[in-house]
Amino acid sequence: MKYFFCFSLLVNFLYGSAQLFEGIITNSQDNSPMEGVKVSLLEDQVNTLTNASGEFSLTAVNNNAKTLVVEYNGYMIEQLYKQTPQSGLVIQLRQKVASAASLRQTTYNSTGCSVTAPNNPDWNVSFRQSNLTGDLAPDNFYTRRDPSSVIEVEGTYYVWYSYSETIDATKLAPWDRNDIYYATSTDGFEWTEQGAAVVRGNSGYDARSVFTTEIFVNNGTYYLVYQAAADADGIYNRNVVGMSYASSPNGPWTKLAEPVLYPSYTNSLLFDNNAVHDPCIIAFNSKYYLFYKGECNCMGAGGCSRWCNPSCGLQKQVKWGVAIADSPTGPYVKSEYNPITNTGHEVSVWNYNGGVAILQHQDGPEAMTIQYAEDGVNFEIMGSITNFPEAPGLFRPNTPSSLPIDGVKWGLCHVLNWNYGPQGWMNLRRFDLVAEEPVISFVKIEAEDFTNTGGTFNDASSGGPGYGVRDAGTAISYVNSQDWVEYDLEITDPGVYKIQYAISTPSDNAEVSAYIDGELLSTDEVNNNGSWGSYETLTSLRSLSLQAGTYTLRIVASGTNDWQWNMDYIRLIKIAEPGGESALVQSEDMVPGIKVYPNPASEQVTIRGIPDVDYNLHVFNVQGVEVKNILMKQHSIKSFDISELPSGVYTLLLIGDQNRQVSRFTKM
Repeated sequence: MKYFFCFSLLVNFLYGSAQLFEGIITNSQDNSPMEGVKVSLLEDQVNTLTNASGEFSLTAVNNNAKTLVVEYNGYMIEQLYKQTPQSGLVIQLRQKVASAASLRQTTYNSTGCSVTAPNNPDWNVSFRQSNLTGDLAPDNFYTRRDPSSVIEVEGTYYVWYSYSETIDATKLAPWDRNDIYYATSTDGFEWTEQGAAVVRGNSGYDARSVFTTEIFVNNGTYYLVYQAAADADGIYNRNVVGMSYASSPNGPWTKLAEPVLYPSYTNSLLFDNNAVHDPCIIAFNSKYYLFYKGECNCMGAGGCSRWCNPSCGLQKQVKWGVAIADSPTGPYVKSEYNPITNTGHEVSVWNYNGGVAILQHQDGPEAMTIQYAEDGVNFEIMGSITNFPEAPGLFRPNTPSSLPIDGVKWGLCHVLNWNYGPQGWMNLRRFDLVAEEPVISFVKIEAEDFTNTGGTFNDASSGGPGYGVRDAGTAISYVNSQDWVEYDLEITDPGVYKIQYAISTPSDNAEVSAYIDGELLSTDEVNNNGSWGSYETLTSLRSLSLQAGTYTLRIVASGTNDWQWNMDYIRLIKIAEPGGESALVQSEDMVPGIKVYPNPASEQVTIRGIPDVDYNLHVFNVQGVEVKNILMKQHSIKSFDISELPSGVYTLLLIGDQNRQVSRFTKM
C-alpha cells in the first residue's frame, strides 16, 4: 500500500490529480478486494491491473469524460460511461452464471444441434397474416417496419413503428434515416397514421436514425424504448438504446438525455459486443426487465468470423440478453445470466403465470420455438411455432393472461418487399393466432381433378397451358394471378366447414380464395416457404355452414404476383355440427345477427341488426374485389344504393365498434 500511495503522489505531481482515475475493485458476493482485474480507459487506450488490495490508478490523456471498462475472467464486464477523472471509485464485479440456454448450448456443440420441440398442444402456436387497410395499407412510397406491441387505451388501439420514405437515396438500409411514427385503430384492421412520435436528433446518439421501438406503460406513464444510431456505423454495428416518455399515448414525448443501454466492450468475446437491438421492457418481480437482442463481432477480438464462430454450422447466431432496473428509466444493469437464449432475432416477450414467455424466430439452433422461464432468465422450450410473423408486435391485453397463448392472439408484424429499389420497401401487416380445431369429418379433393379452369394471364410463352392452370399429374402448377379451377363438391354430412389446402409457393403476395356456388367462403394469404413443392397445410380463417348436397367449388389465385402457387389437394373439414342458416363466420370477434333486406334487391338494401355506432361498410363481388366502401355514421339510416352494381352475389363486411360483421345479398 505504501508503494501504491507514493506512486500516486508522483503521478499527481507530474500530471495533476485532475487527470487520475483511482479506486478499488471488489467482489460483489463478499466485498473482498480483487487482484489482477484489468481496468481500461477506452478512449485513451490505456489500462492497468489492480494490486493485491484491489486498488487501481490510471492517468487520463485529458480531463474529458471517458469510458471506464473493468474486466476479469468469469465475471461480468462493467462499463462506466462518461466518467470524469476522480478518486474513491468503488466498483463491484459480479460473477457470471450459466443460464439454462447456455448449458443447452454446450450440448449442442457435441450433439450437432438436433433440437426437437415438444409436441405440446397447450403451447404450440401457428399464425396467419393479412394486409392492413387505411393509412397502413401497403404503399411502396413508404417503409413502415418493426411495429411495437399494440396497446388499447379507452377503446382505441395504438401502435408505434419505424418510418421513412422508401425513395431516400441516402439510406443504407430500410431502417436507416428512420423516425418513429404511430397509428390508431378501432378494430385492429383499419389504421389511421397520426404522425411522428419521436424523431431523430439534430446531433448526438440518435442523429442518424431512431427505429425498432417498443411501448411500455407503467402507472399512467408511456415509455418508448428504441434503437438509436448516431452515424452510419450505428446502422449495422454499434448502436445504442434510447428512451422517451409521455403522459399520453399521443405525446408529447420527452427524450432521456443519455441512452439506457450500450453494447458490450468491443474487444470482449461477449454475445452483444457489436450491437444491442430490439429492446422490450416488461414489469417482472417488482423490477423492470429490458430484454434485447445482442449481436457479436469478433473482428476486434482475435480476428475470428463476424458472428463469433456460431455453433451448429450456422452462418449467423444471435442471442438475447436482459438488463434489469428498479425504475423504468434505469439505470439498467445487464444480468449475470446473459446470454439467456441460444436463438433470437426480434424480441417478443409477455408475462404469463408469474413468469415470462418468449417466441424464438431465427438465427440459432432453437428457432421456431416458444419458451418459458419462471424466473425470467432460465428459459425452457415448451412448444413449437409455425408461420412465424416477421418482427411481431404483440397485442397486450389489459387483463392478465389465463392461458400460455393468450399473449400472442394477435398483433402487427412487417414484410419486406424487394421489388422496389436496392433496399426494397416494407409494410406492416396483422397476424392472428390460428387455433387448432377438432376435425369431425372431411371431404378430400385432389387438386388435379378439376372440371374446368381459366384465367386472365397467358403463360404459354413460359411453357404453361395458356389461360388457366396445368394438371401436373399429382398437383396443379403454372398457377398465375386470377387463374381459377372448379370442382364438383358433394357434402353428405351437413355442418360447419372450413377449407384446407396443401399448398406451396416461393412468391410473396400470394393468395387463395374459395367460392361455393358463387359465394365467397374465404380469402387466405399463402406463406412464402421458398418452394413450389414443399406443400404446407393452410386452413381458412372463415367457415361456412353447408347442408347436404352437391356444390360447385371454385378456387381462385387471388394474389397480385403473376406467379402464385402450386397445390396438391383440397380438404373441406367439418369443425362443428349444423348451426342453422348458412352464414360466414371468421373469428371470436365476428358478431352474427345482421340482416340485409330486401334480398334479393335491385335498387337499395337496408341493414338490420347493426349496433348504432359508426361503421365502415365494404362490399365485395364474387371475385373478392371491393366495389363499395361507405362510412355509416351513428344515428344514420343504414341503407345504401346498389343500382349501379351488376347482377350477382355480394359480400358485406362491416368494421366498427371493435367487431367485424359479415352478410351477403343478391343484386337482381
